[in-house]
Amino acid sequence: MNTNESFEVIPLVGAGSIKFGMTPEQVENFIGVADTSIVNEQNELVEFRSFMNITYTKAPQNGVCHIGFGRQMEVVIYGGTPVFRENPDLVIKNNGA
Repeated sequence: MNTNESFEVIPLVGAGSIKFGMTPEQVENFIGVADTSIVNEQNELVEFRSFMNITYTKAPQNGVCHIGFGRQMEVVIYGGTPVFRENPDLVIKNNGA
């Protein structure tokens, strides 16, 4: 996975090409195979790619329910503001919080 890939966060929709509700297979088609994966204490699949993690709802649905980014993912955008390259107060201010 390319850590320079742009991910625009859209609340209740997803981030970049990853949309909430997508299956692991659909996610893999867009951003490639996970580096590693685990099943957490809630029996949910969690996949790790570079500095990103994706959690899926329990089987049989297996739909994306969480998308997490590490600060190393410099091209995460929210409301036109680069989340990890801008002052956190500005990110919050620019996005209505």
